[in-house]
Amino acid sequence: MTRAQWAAAVGAALVAGALSLLLASALGYDAYAWQVWGRGLAHLNLDTTSGPSWKPLPVLVDAPLSVLGNAAPLIWLALVRGVALLALLLAYRLAARLAGPLAGGVAVVGLALGADLYRTALLGSSEPLLIALALGAFACHLSGRRRVALGAVALAGLIRPEAWPFLWLYAAYVWRAEPAARRLVALLAVAPPAIWLGLDWIGSGNPLNAGARAHEPAAGSVANARFPALEVLRRSVDAGLLPVFLLAVGAAVVGVRRRERAVIEIAAVALAWIAIVAVLSQGGYPGLQRYLAVPAALICVLAGIGAAWLFAALPGAGARTAAAAVLLIAAFAFAFPPMRQDGRLLSVARAQTDQLSELRRAIDRAGGAHAVMAAGPPAINPWLQTALAWDLHAQPPQVQATWGSTRRHPGWQPPAMVFRAPARLAGPKPALGSTVSVRPVATAGRWRVLLAERR
Repeated sequence: MTRAQWAAAVGAALVAGALSLLLASALGYDAYAWQVWGRGLAHLNLDTTSGPSWKPLPVLVDAPLSVLGNAAPLIWLALVRGVALLALLLAYRLAARLAGPLAGGVAVVGLALGADLYRTALLGSSEPLLIALALGAFACHLSGRRRVALGAVALAGLIRPEAWPFLWLYAAYVWRAEPAARRLVALLAVAPPAIWLGLDWIGSGNPLNAGARAHEPAAGSVANARFPALEVLRRSVDAGLLPVFLLAVGAAVVGVRRRERAVIEIAAVALAWIAIVAVLSQGGYPGLQRYLAVPAALICVLAGIGAAWLFAALPGAGARTAAAAVLLIAAFAFAFPPMRQDGRLLSVARAQTDQLSELRRAIDRAGGAHAVMAAGPPAINPWLQTALAWDLHAQPPQVQATWGSTRRHPGWQPPAMVFRAPARLAGPKPALGSTVSVRPVATAGRWRVLLAERR
C-alpha cells in the first residue's frame, strides 16, 4: 500500500471508530483509570496508588486529551476502536504478504472472532493498540524498516512489560545491523522501562508499585489454579478458535520444515510470549487471558498461512471445495458461542452507557462534584470507582471502592455519599453497616444517592 492508501485507511478506521460511539460509549474500569491518571499527569498531581495496575502508554495519550474535558474519554474510545480495525488490516497484510489473499482473509476472520479484539475494543482497553503495534512491527521488519519496527516494539513495551525481552533482543539485532542508528536503538531500548518505572515512582512513591498490584488477587487469575503455567497454556488455546489454533500449529511445523524464516519468527515470538506469561504466573502473576492478546493475534496470522498452504497442497478443485466446506462448518461451529457472547456484550455496553449517564445526573442532583466530595470520600461499587473519580475530578484513592462489601464489613467508612443501583446494573451494592445512619439525597434513573453518617 502507498502512503496515500495507508492515510486513507487510517482515516476511514478512525471515522468508523467515532461512528461506533453511537452504539455504545461506555469505558471500562481500566480505561477510566487511565483517563484519571492522564488528567493527573497533565496537572502534575499523578496518583497511581489505587486503581488497576499501571501502564504508561494510555496515560501518555490521555494526558493531552484531558484538556478537552468530558470529550476525552470519547476520543480515546473512538481511537481504540479505530485501531482495532487497523489491526485487522495489518493482520491481512502480514498474512497475505507471506501466503496470499486467502491467508489474509483467514487471519482477519480469526482475529475478528478471537484474541479478545472485539471485547477489549468495546470498552476502550489497550489490547487493540498492543495487537496493532505487534503486527505493525512484524510488517515493518519484513519490509526492512527496522527502526520503525523497533519503535513499534518500544511502544508495545509501554503497554505490557512482557514486550521488554523482545525489545531488547530486537534492539541488539538492529544495533548490529544498523550501526548508524545506535543512539536511537539505545534510547528505545531503555525508554519503556524507564518511563514505566519512573512515572509509577512519581505517582506512588514506589517504582515497583505496578508489579505489586499485579500480584493482588483478581477475578480470573491463573494464580488460583493448581498449576498456573499449564492454565496459561490452556488459555492460549482458548484465546482463539480451535480450528485457527490447529491451522497455526500446522503452519509452524511446515514453516520449520521449509525453513520459512518469517513464519518461524512469528511462531517463535508467539511461543516465547506465552512462555513468559506462563513462567510469571508461577510466581503469582495473574496471567489473564488478555495478557495473551499478542500471541493470539500472531496465531491468527499463522492460521491464515496454514490455510493457504493446505489449499495449495490439495489436488484438484474438488478436494479444495471439500476442504473449504469442512473449514467453514468447523469455523461456524466454534465461532457461534463467542459470537453470541459478543452480541450480549454489546447489549451490556449499551446498558453501561445509560448507567454512566444516569450516574452523572445523580452527581448533579446531589449538589455537584464539590458537594459530593465535601461530604467525605464517596462510596461506590468498585467496578465504577474510576468512572466516579473521573466525573468528580478526583483521584481513585479519594473514592471508596466497596470491595467485598457486607453489612458486617461494609468495606468503606462514613461520612460519605453512597451511590447505589440495582446489582444487575452496577454490580454488588455498597452494604450499609448497622452503625450507620443514612438519609436519601438524590435519585437519577436507577441510582440512589444516600448520605451516610455514624450514629
